[in-house]
Amino acid sequence: MPPIGKQIRPPQPSLRNGWLVVFVSAKGGSGPLTVVGWYKNASFLSKYEPRPDYGQGNLVPRTPNGKYIHCLSATSGHLVDPEHRTVQISGAHFRRAPIVYVKGVGKDDEWRKTLAALAERLVAVRPQSIDYARKPKIVFPDAAHRRKVEEAAVEFVKQHLTRKGYAWEDKQTSNCGYDLLAKKGTAQLHVEVKGTASEVEHFFISSNEWLNSHPLWRLAVVSNALEKPTLSMLTKTQLE
Repeated sequence: MPPIGKQIRPPQPSLRNGWLVVFVSAKGGSGPLTVVGWYKNASFLSKYEPRPDYGQGNLVPRTPNGKYIHCLSATSGHLVDPEHRTVQISGAHFRRAPIVYVKGVGKDDEWRKTLAALAERLVAVRPQSIDYARKPKIVFPDAAHRRKVEEAAVEFVKQHLTRKGYAWEDKQTSNCGYDLLAKKGTAQLHVEVKGTASEVEHFFISSNEWLNSHPLWRLAVVSNALEKPTLSMLTKTQLE
């Protein structure tokens, strides 16, 4: 949860325990606020603390600056799959702080009642169980559709690189582990492009592409490539 105010402090509700916390995020980075998950029976901490998982070895990744810190914990949580993130709310009440209290603080504004009722409806629906041992369903679209998506994705990345001031060279037929060689002065990027017609960033990556990744390598993932493409540019560490 992001810090609040100049003092970089976590939320400080008068009651710290028993909260239902619903998380929202701007769709696509700038779109409407969309529900992405929630914690049930959550407790707010009085300060930011390193995650307790760090006491169990290297199970939790570090940030470039050290360890992740947190300011609340919960007995259970639910993450909404990206393709099912359809519940949107108004961002009008998030302008002063990244968190708003809609119930349990003695205030009964209508907008608080509306958001509280929405939150309670969300968690009343039993989440669909997920069999994590089940192998993912592998679907290969027909060759013509796949080629159309790939061409649209590569073209979108070329336009992105041009806007960023890079000159690029097409390497798709070179079998070198990436699709585009991008240059800006003495700087270089080796860009592998993955495209999907879905809004979800699903893609396949070959062993050749993976083994050829290095500090100059980037994976450009273009989702919704045929309609309103969006781009994520990932380093190997981010891909992992």
